[in-house]
Amino acid sequence: MWFIRFCVGMTLVAMLIIGICSGFLAVSAGLRCFYRYAAL
Repeated sequence: MWFIRFCVGMTLVAMLIIGICSGFLAVSAGLRCFYRYAAL
């Protein structure tokens, strides 16, 4: 039973890390585009 709980926990942690990384990349890309247009 603990194995299933461990797998579910690892899946949630992996999804959380992927979500944070993708969100950070999206924000950095948006800021880069914003600064590029602001520099014009």
